Amino acid sequence: MREFFNLSEEGNPQGGFTHLSGGNRIDWQSGPIPNGIQNGALIEDVLRAAIGRLTFFQTFADGKFACDENASAIEHCQEAIRTLESRTAARVARGVEGTYEP
Repeated sequence: MREFFNLSEEGNPQGGFTHLSGGNRIDWQSGPIPNGIQNGALIEDVLRAAIGRLTFFQTFADGKFACDENASAIEHCQEAIRTLESRTAARVARGVEGTYEP
């Protein structure tokens, strides 16, 4: 895996990418999303994709590939999403969501 993350001239996160095995690539969101237009993946997107794949393993072929480890990984990814959504809700409440304000 190879990663590169961009910074703006002001030192703020400005997208980037992650090369995965098999030649796949994640292009990350570049900058805030003040008007609701996304230009790259959010961490939540990637976690939801992982949950989808793990859920497939848990249910495919009548659960032939289901296991406790997959179930645990799904739970941890769901908790990570809840934590990130809580962070977003707090930023909205403070009026700083969609900006670089901490």
